[in-house]
Amino acid sequence: MARCMIHQPAFVPWYPFFARAAQCDVLALLTDCQWEKGGYQNRFGLRGEWYTMAVHHGLERIADKRYVNPARDWVEIKRRLPSQYAAVLSAMDGCIDERLAVMNGEIIRHLAQRLGLRCSVVEAPAVPGNATERLVGICKALQCEEYLSGPSGKNYMEEWRFAAAGIKVLYPDISGEDRRSVLEVLT
Repeated sequence: MARCMIHQPAFVPWYPFFARAAQCDVLALLTDCQWEKGGYQNRFGLRGEWYTMAVHHGLERIADKRYVNPARDWVEIKRRLPSQYAAVLSAMDGCIDERLAVMNGEIIRHLAQRLGLRCSVVEAPAVPGNATERLVGICKALQCEEYLSGPSGKNYMEEWRFAAAGIKVLYPDISGEDRRSVLEVLT
């Protein structure tokens, strides 16, 4: 029985993102959705500091979002980070791209491989409908019978739509979650 997780492509996601993905067969990166200002698609936190890649203004789809000067920002992030993380970030130099979805997807794939995850990392197919209809459609397109939701899914999902499609919804137990940065885990 195949299990999937669907998530927007965050920039250097925190470790719990990967711990949840490790429980899945497929990690589908959702890029056919609106950019979320103030979200985690272009920034990550580490030990109380934020590291940000500048993006062009606008609320276009994540698939269309562009970084302003990715090479310069990447070098600046590596310069500002504590030195023990330099090797982890430098290993991702080949992931740098002006297209946010492409760059973040490559970083996620690289980190997943470094962490030994066995799930495939794919771009979620574009599916019409409301939030729940889209998630159900993506699960069906990926031939997944189980969907690992984020903890806030209970607040907005219409679970009956999953049940009608024969898809079981699972919610992770985040009570004992390791909340470190993925960089801390890999160092």
